[in-house]
Amino acid sequence: MTQKKTLFPQGKLPTDSITLLREMKGKVISSITKYALLQESHDSFMSSFESLLNNMPELKEKIEESGYSKKDEGEQNRIEIFKKRARISDEQMFAQAWGPVNIVLEDGSSYGFEQDRKAISVVVWKGFDHKYIQRLCEERNYELLEIDCCNSKYSERIWCDIVTEKIERVTILKVLDAPVGKVGPLNERGLMFSTESGRSIILSCSLSANMSGFSIMGRQEVDSTFEIEYIDI
Repeated sequence: MTQKKTLFPQGKLPTDSITLLREMKGKVISSITKYALLQESHDSFMSSFESLLNNMPELKEKIEESGYSKKDEGEQNRIEIFKKRARISDEQMFAQAWGPVNIVLEDGSSYGFEQDRKAISVVVWKGFDHKYIQRLCEERNYELLEIDCCNSKYSERIWCDIVTEKIERVTILKVLDAPVGKVGPLNERGLMFSTESGRSIILSCSLSANMSGFSIMGRQEVDSTFEIEYIDI
């Protein structure tokens, strides 16, 4: 069995979750939430570094003589630091911030989605455990930011428009070949949910050169240089 590389070991590959995914068809989407896991900020690292320097007075004195000031590092919070590193705006946080996605349907059922980096694939599981997310953040010093798809600051209207619509089709996007990057034996890199109105949302694992890792995108953002098999289930 291939060892997983994901923070959500309960997740399974789409082709191993056909029955689960079929449950979603014909049901109305109530909400879509990104649980952004923001890593330790640079300021937090510098605080730890300065604590270490307090035990090394000679080195600390030399650094201070050089004109270093912690204030010069800025007082940005984790959100601002992530945006700067990823080169994204506020409204792109829902789509591109790192972390799992929770889709809740009209009947109250919930489904979690993330990526398995070893398989280069999206993974899915039923029943989103909020307590598990909270414990994960405490253990790994993540700052949790819950972003609803209709958030006026951290999301775009296109994602909010899909809420209250019925899922008509679920499609697995499997990459068969790509000119750049690794192509492994699995590569079930995307799950696309299409609604009756023709709207769609893709949960992606590196399906675009502009969005590495797990992200949310539209069909037009899928890298056109990839050879993809679209598997309707």
